Amino acid sequence: MTCASLLLILSSSSPAHSPSVLSSSSPPPPLLSSTSPVCFLNPVRSPCSRFTHHHPTCSPRLLLPRPLPSSHSPCPSAGGEAPRRRWLVSLNRQAYKLSLLMAVRVVGVMGCTGTGKSCVSAELASLLEADVVEGDKCFLPPHECPWLDLTHIWPKEQIPEALASKKADTNHPDALDWVKFDEMIASAREVAEVQRRKAVIIDSFLLQCREVVRRHITDVVFLDDSNMHPGELARRKWERGHLGKKSYKERGVSFEDYRLYFEEYVYKRYVEFGKPSDLSDAIVLDCM
Repeated sequence: MTCASLLLILSSSSPAHSPSVLSSSSPPPPLLSSTSPVCFLNPVRSPCSRFTHHHPTCSPRLLLPRPLPSSHSPCPSAGGEAPRRRWLVSLNRQAYKLSLLMAVRVVGVMGCTGTGKSCVSAELASLLEADVVEGDKCFLPPHECPWLDLTHIWPKEQIPEALASKKADTNHPDALDWVKFDEMIASAREVAEVQRRKAVIIDSFLLQCREVVRRHITDVVFLDDSNMHPGELARRKWERGHLGKKSYKERGVSFEDYRLYFEEYVYKRYVEFGKPSDLSDAIVLDCM
């Protein structure tokens, strides 16, 4: 599936679209209708899908009500209090429908490191004229992060130098400043609403770990690595620089050592903290 196809899905479906795993041959979900299952926190907030459902007073199966029949007078002064109440109910229903169509979509891009989250986020941002909020910009200072211990992989004296110099466990949720992350997303949403943009994109390895960030998400795009050959993700990360640093290949780490580091530390952290447990409401794509 191309990002153009993904754009069509995001711009034509409600966040609570029918659960599916999409491939390049799959048709997009149906267009939003007046009976699309959708849940509102209030009339001016974005709808939440079952993936992000968290408010105790809203139901993930709430149906958007149909407008009243045209035989009911829309005029609040025609016929007393009962017609006025009907008119207000009809107006409120229309406001709900309008708020759904106008809400800023917050698209969370998830997947293991190396699957192409940054590429997908950048392409979606270009197509949707959206800002990207990157979790990588919200790390705490190294001395405030959990300590990285690789002695379960190698004896201390045998850890490759370029890996031994890494002291912070940046694949752990406690390495992120979640308050800052939340504020960045909220600020991006406000800007999008003022500028009448369609979406905000969030890109993070650890996106689902904390409710303070997860509550913003209306759509999930998950990059599935199950189709990749063993070692391919590790090779990608070994050959690529990250956050302005040289690649581990350029820093003298052998591929065999890096693959062991990736499989015994990075990927296990992803399975433990970053891999979504429920993909029923997600758009699932093969790795880029």
